[in-house]
Amino acid sequence: MLTRFDPSVSIIQEETVNVCSLKASRLVGIAENRDLRFDYLNLTYPANGVFYPVQLRNQMGAGDVPLFGADVEVIFRNVQIGP
Repeated sequence: MLTRFDPSVSIIQEETVNVCSLKASRLVGIAENRDLRFDYLNLTYPANGVFYPVQLRNQMGAGDVPLFGADVEVIFRNVQIGP
């Protein structure tokens, strides 16, 4: 994992996904006491013999999930990394 989570964030969903033919970790968490939702996509990307940690992160208010949740899902599902 590439991030240290705030102890108030509870991970409610975790899955392994494919990004550019690489395995990545997709996590969804909530911080109920702050009424926030967090989305994370973590992977290690190899380039020229070096491995780079890559993290895509989103934070939104729980009330915004119905408005923007589908858009965030599209972004996280279609990430592409190139040189």
